Amino acid sequence: MSEQFDVNIENYDVEESVFDFIVQETHLDFLGHMNNATYLEIYEQARWEMITKNNWGVGRIMKEKRGPVIIEINIKYKAELTLRQPIKIHTKIIEIKNPKVLTIQQEMRDHDGKVYNTITMDVGLFDLKARKLIAANSEWLDAIGLKKKSL
Repeated sequence: MSEQFDVNIENYDVEESVFDFIVQETHLDFLGHMNNATYLEIYEQARWEMITKNNWGVGRIMKEKRGPVIIEINIKYKAELTLRQPIKIHTKIIEIKNPKVLTIQQEMRDHDGKVYNTITMDVGLFDLKARKLIAANSEWLDAIGLKKKSL
């Protein structure tokens, strides 16, 4: 029997994951700024850290043949990062579009809370055997920081 899926995000506690990061020499180009592809790699590191910490790492993905996939992505540059700057990447679910698609927001912030960059993306759980999106289950929701509120 399949789980009943609640698409109302108000019925969940949303856990924000925080990933500490320091801008390295290899992250900056000859112009002294971070390339757009580098931002995507760093954000991906933060997401992997979040789901691995929440028991949905590569080992589980390979065993169960189900893993995360990005469907759509939008990135906004707000301020320039500098060499050796400590940053915190905040990651959280901000919307449940339907049982298969959720929206994640990630932000790069300094210790004062200044936002340098924001990314929003629609993500889903992908069945690696059937090669299609599948509905999220409670374990996947836990892995991405959504915990069903108690009544």
